[in-house]
Amino acid sequence: MARDVQRLTRLLEPRSVAVVGASAREGSVAGSILRNLIDCGYQGTLHPVNPKYDEVLGLSCIPSIDALPAGIDLAILAIHRDLVLKAVEDCARAGIVDLVIITAGFKESGAEGERLEDELRRLIERHGLRVVGPNCMGLINSSPRMRLNASFSRWLPPP
Repeated sequence: MARDVQRLTRLLEPRSVAVVGASAREGSVAGSILRNLIDCGYQGTLHPVNPKYDEVLGLSCIPSIDALPAGIDLAILAIHRDLVLKAVEDCARAGIVDLVIITAGFKESGAEGERLEDELRRLIERHGLRVVGPNCMGLINSSPRMRLNASFSRWLPPP
């Protein structure tokens, strides 16, 4: 039980977060998530990841998951469905075990999406990853000591 609490704590209280697909483009899901993390008062280290940008919302942008520094606690994937499996593999290779997959278009979208979700499930199991999603709104922890809005919700619940 203590190990389960420790795992859940790492997921809900990450010291560093990578937002894969981060963009300054108004209305982008990954951009909204990064903005929410900044605006909610998250105190950890943020790493936007996108090869198209040098900077997003005033933060230096990392071109790829492979280029992230060691020790990332949580990766949020808000990228095209066709990029998710590679990103999950890249996260596993980088030692990132806690993931939030915002991306839709899996089982809920038909046979091809179901095939991709089965492949995703096998990847998760093979690498021992802890995953919220796919096709989810994100993750929120409104604890006063954490303040994590890793979602595209416009509201952070009260503590």
